Amino acid sequence: MKLSILLPTHNRADVLPFAIESVLAQSFTDYELLICGDGCTDATEEVVLRYAQQDSRVKWLPYPKGPGLGYANRNLALREARGELIGFMAHDDLVTPDHLALLVAAFEDPGAHFVWSDAVWVGLEGEIVPAVFTLEDRVMRQEFLSCRWNRIPACCFMHRRSAFEKVGYWNETIARQGDLELWGRIITAYGESCIRHVPVLTGLHFRAHWRLKEMAPDKEQVWQILHSEPGRLSEVMHWPVPEGVREQEVFWRRLCDEPGVIEGLRQGCRDALHTYAWFMELRLVAQGGVDGWGIMEQKVAALREKVADLKERLADRDEKIQRLQKDLAAARKSKGWWNRLRRLWKGSGKDR
Repeated sequence: MKLSILLPTHNRADVLPFAIESVLAQSFTDYELLICGDGCTDATEEVVLRYAQQDSRVKWLPYPKGPGLGYANRNLALREARGELIGFMAHDDLVTPDHLALLVAAFEDPGAHFVWSDAVWVGLEGEIVPAVFTLEDRVMRQEFLSCRWNRIPACCFMHRRSAFEKVGYWNETIARQGDLELWGRIITAYGESCIRHVPVLTGLHFRAHWRLKEMAPDKEQVWQILHSEPGRLSEVMHWPVPEGVREQEVFWRRLCDEPGVIEGLRQGCRDALHTYAWFMELRLVAQGGVDGWGIMEQKVAALREKVADLKERLADRDEKIQRLQKDLAAARKSKGWWNRLRRLWKGSGKDR
């Protein structure tokens, strides 16, 4: 088997069906979907078994509730994995139909051990925000490896199963960011040259229901402004969500009903990132002395004034030197200059 996909879940039977269906709709088919239940008490098992009965690739692995976010249970599930590659899925995210095919293809390069693709974040009202983050940038990559910052959802990552033999499994002793910590170990072990980027939007990330006030891209000031200005972003960057309907359902239904909307969304995201960069540049300049850009401009202006002042002083000095040289030449030409000089010399006692 080529690929094993880990999908950990805890009591999200309301959105889990859309995540499962987005995996089952993949153009790449040589995989198993390991759904790891972390002490689920809602209808999760019923939902999963319904799909498992229809498709043998779906495996239901129910475990008692583990500590924290259930990293120990994820390790149990991963030890059941049979695939050469390990992919990830969240119970509240969606992936495009070509997602697995694109990431798996990147592993045809024997030097590839860690692959990632692009993603968007989806707000509560259907606002779409491209993830402004890339492992191709040295500074951002260091933030990622240091477990300080990441904007790429788990569903966009894939690595070789052999990495577990080299670096071990998920760290069961930490409370959060277990995925980030594991991926950092993999990249460190194989070297940063093992990373491959699939520069295509394949993941749609929806905020966890228990983190609604925490990582909220739709409330970030810049994107909020861009989304609020009519015509600033393409219409494809906002999929209205009717009241009482889950965002995942709205997005999944549209992906199914309008396959062509995916390319439109990818282009819309590329355009939105250009708009974002342009807006940030204008804002930086407009803030003037408030931020670093303005302070730098002030320092440059002050230095220019100092240079101009020094040039003026040098010009005055050159003018004085020229006057003194003229006076000296005139004195030498005068009739009694030598006698006057001699008398001065005698008067000083230098001839004794």
